[in-house]
Amino acid sequence: MAEITEKVLDKALDTGTKIKRLPLTEQVYQEIKEGISSGRWQVGDKLPSENELAEIFGVNRLTVRGALQKLNILGIVETRVGEGTYVLNFNLRKYVREVAEFAMQPEKENEIRDFRKLLEIECARLAIERGTEEELTELKRLADECRVIGLKLNASYKDKSFDKDTYVEYVNTDLNFHFQICKMSHNSVYINSFNLARELINHYILLILERHYQEYIEEGGTVEEYFQILEHDDIYHAIKEKDVEKCKRIYLHMIDPKEPK
Repeated sequence: MAEITEKVLDKALDTGTKIKRLPLTEQVYQEIKEGISSGRWQVGDKLPSENELAEIFGVNRLTVRGALQKLNILGIVETRVGEGTYVLNFNLRKYVREVAEFAMQPEKENEIRDFRKLLEIECARLAIERGTEEELTELKRLADECRVIGLKLNASYKDKSFDKDTYVEYVNTDLNFHFQICKMSHNSVYINSFNLARELINHYILLILERHYQEYIEEGGTVEEYFQILEHDDIYHAIKEKDVEKCKRIYLHMIDPKEPK
């Protein structure tokens, strides 16, 4: 893993960026994704085997397997039993349709929404009671990041195309925002529950975001207005101001737009 670590360090020294300690699986995932983005591995190419990737990155096979699983989930690669892992031509709409077959059956959607209401709103209440200033600062950073990434999507939405990396980045940052609130509850059972359901919640956010965007535009709204109505900043301020009822109301509306704001 020395090669990856040195590259991260060199970049940080060049830009003055604060180094974040990422899990090895995340580092390998980022390196493989960068290799695909840069053209080192192109659509249709077969990636090196798990053993070969483990040797390249100086990690064990379990670490490589975890990175490949994430790439499979995001639709960037496909691992075929007995054949290996191949680079896919990522298509967001195809990905959304495939995930929908699993996660967005009406009963599944309702169950995930109910789970989020039960877990995350209680975590938000506890975050108001127990969250530290340092944790609140991190929540503000994630809220700001959601807004910045959302604005980056404007151009691709306007010309009816999708920037896959930015879109996935937005959904991941949104998920991290909600997970930060769970962590601020300082309740290990809630934190572990969120982690166990993380992929389902991730799929839910991905699909709901796309659906609500299409509905909003069809009703005459603009892209800029859409990203302005996303409520990360409002939730952050409600938690900072220790306003439980306001936080609950905004959070409910974010999870389920049918709820009154």
